[in-house]
Amino acid sequence: MACNGDCKSCTNGFDKKTPSFGQIGLDGINKAITSFQYNPEIHSRPNVVFLGVTARCNLKCKYCFVKQHNTDMSLETARNAVNIAVENAKAHDEKASVVFFGGEPLLMYDEIMVPIIEEYHEVADFTFTTNATLLDEDKVDFLRKYEVVPLISLDGVKEVQDSQRPGWGFSSFDSVLNNIPYILFRFPDVTMRATVSKEFIPKIYESFEMGKELGFKHFSFCIDAFDEWDEEDARNYMIQMNKVGEDIYRNALNGEVYTESTLNASYFDCETVIYGNGKFNNEVMKCGMGTVSMSVTPDGLIVPCQEKISNPTWVIGDVNNGGIDPEKHCEFLIWYLNEMDKIKCPNNCGNAVKEFCMARQCSSRLEDINFSITSSMCAQTKILFNIGNRLWHLTHDSILPGVRAAFEIQEKGEGQC
Repeated sequence: MACNGDCKSCTNGFDKKTPSFGQIGLDGINKAITSFQYNPEIHSRPNVVFLGVTARCNLKCKYCFVKQHNTDMSLETARNAVNIAVENAKAHDEKASVVFFGGEPLLMYDEIMVPIIEEYHEVADFTFTTNATLLDEDKVDFLRKYEVVPLISLDGVKEVQDSQRPGWGFSSFDSVLNNIPYILFRFPDVTMRATVSKEFIPKIYESFEMGKELGFKHFSFCIDAFDEWDEEDARNYMIQMNKVGEDIYRNALNGEVYTESTLNASYFDCETVIYGNGKFNNEVMKCGMGTVSMSVTPDGLIVPCQEKISNPTWVIGDVNNGGIDPEKHCEFLIWYLNEMDKIKCPNNCGNAVKEFCMARQCSSRLEDINFSITSSMCAQTKILFNIGNRLWHLTHDSILPGVRAAFEIQEKGEGQC
């Protein structure tokens, strides 16, 4: 399929949501959902914007997707991008969401973050991803004042952190460790986001324990999907994640309510496992894609995903020249859907595991690995599915009133997993 740019009469169309496996049948997984009806008013009006304020960083993380170069965003470009998100939010009768991204966004704290936050705080919510080495009490207090919640990238114990996330001549672990107490004092619910490389799989639980001792209540362990795992790697990963799962269950037995914070500690996709509502990942209204969010390079170019800000593979518009280009956006979406349709399960997994797998894969990462499933992605999916599923049944089969009450609230739609 190709896009002719005539979006209003386009018959290549997709729905806002694609069918689940149950609707299309597993035999049609890799043939599903490439027809859609592109509507710029629906598919090109994201109210979430990732501002790539700089491609510079003071760390040199081994696995980082950022191609570092000395390019910074101007305040005018930042304003243009935020204005687009704010206008789109008004159309949805919602509030805009702005994410400061890099590189390390705090390198542009005075030039971009402070003026944008002060100018737009009444019409937008803000967050940012940071390595936390540049935070100090004054910055944390300013961010707390405007409720700008950070996501802290911290890979684990000192051996892991300093090996995977070395600073330019300094220990990133020591630097972050000095800042964590005040960050958690002002933002007690901040998330510790760790990348798990093959080499440090055996350090997952130790890093989890360290994070708890520091005071973190929310964790996200993400594998390096470029790694290829053998059977020993998969076995070690299962051992480590079983320990995390056992820790969660042990806490539940001791009266701790089984909540989002503990579920996220193991990075279990609990919503998919519990409710079985995983969607085939071939959908449009999802993370990034220029539909739910748009990402902006330092020069103002719009790309579908924040991971492509420093090294774009697709450009779908320009915030300094009209915003998203419907023709380019339509062309990208058709290409993406066609590529997704080619993905096949590399192993003979069961139907539920296939659904879980395809519901949680990152579109940018899939593009990077030529729309295939690596051995690490496959092993992680099966292991987390089995642990999460078992953890669910353990808590429901046990007499744990607090646990059951928490899930009953979620099942009524009053909570979110």
